[in-house]
Amino acid sequence: MVKIFEKSQIPLPSTLSRRQLLTALLPSAIGLSLGSIPFQASSQPLRATLSSATQGIPDPTAYTLLVAAPGLPSQERWKQILLSALKETLPGGDIQASAVPGQDGVSGANQFDTRPENSSHTALLVPGSAIIAALAGDPRVHFDFGRWIPIFKSLTNCVVVGPQALQHPLQARFRKHSFKVAVSTYIGAELPTLLALHLLNFTPLPIVGMGNVDEAVKALLNREVDIIQMDSKHYADHQDEISKAGFGALFSFNATADTRAIPTFSQKYIVERNHPPQGLLYEGWQSLASATTLETACVMPMLTPPQEIAQWRHAINRLLQSQEVVTMAKENFLTLQSLKESNDASFNIMQPSLSAQLAIKRWLTPLLSEWK
Repeated sequence: MVKIFEKSQIPLPSTLSRRQLLTALLPSAIGLSLGSIPFQASSQPLRATLSSATQGIPDPTAYTLLVAAPGLPSQERWKQILLSALKETLPGGDIQASAVPGQDGVSGANQFDTRPENSSHTALLVPGSAIIAALAGDPRVHFDFGRWIPIFKSLTNCVVVGPQALQHPLQARFRKHSFKVAVSTYIGAELPTLLALHLLNFTPLPIVGMGNVDEAVKALLNREVDIIQMDSKHYADHQDEISKAGFGALFSFNATADTRAIPTFSQKYIVERNHPPQGLLYEGWQSLASATTLETACVMPMLTPPQEIAQWRHAINRLLQSQEVVTMAKENFLTLQSLKESNDASFNIMQPSLSAQLAIKRWLTPLLSEWK
């Protein structure tokens, strides 16, 4: 007997929408199209695209020590010492030095400050001459050393040498007297000596092209110049021949063990002027003198993560415990500092007030035209 179903009881397939139909057919269509294309050929452009896209991304484990003014002997010496220590201490030990040519470090400091804010693992090894250029208003300067975090400094002391007659309280006949001063450039490392003589009521006449200490000493002994500036190590080396020729130390920039018998500039000023030095130009002199005594500094960008700063400082601390480094510093009359505080007092001295900076430029600008 045939059972008859009512129309409403017969199961009918549900109606497929256009979207559902396309969705069901799409995988099959893709499979058919890919089946006719060799995989090796299609993967080559993808690899090339990925490779080119990652070329600009820095290696997160690589470190860079940017060396400004690599031609300076002190910069080369500290580059070798720091690289050796950092390779042993930094995570991964992958660190390379990148030299930026230049005589005073300005080019290297400019390049350091123009690196992207997110470029990590980079430190700058910079001499104090770059900071002197900034304080003097050198138009080449485009960096802001106030945004640097110092993690290491090598400090020396400077001695100003001149006729022995100037070692004693000056007589009236020396007032406003002109003295020829050996300098490397008009706004080089000897700039604080020129300003100091001005504050002592002398008229300095810079003789350019004598940045080399041996050349300056030779010019002094030959009476081609009256006054020279040298670090305390070179002064100790040449003291005997300088003294025999009738010259001696007039003052030093700082009170250190190796210059204990030499008055500081402030002490010399009190003797000559009967009152302590003060005023905006003296503040400017302190900044210039502090920069001159900075043999070199290792600094990092302001936005460097604290953990990375701690890693570099740990490496520096271990370095300063090395007997070899301690001996080298002692032989060269150097004071080495690993800075645990980002706000280092002596580094801050190099940053005078805006009024003091303007005072330096007001003093220097007319003299540059006159000297040249």
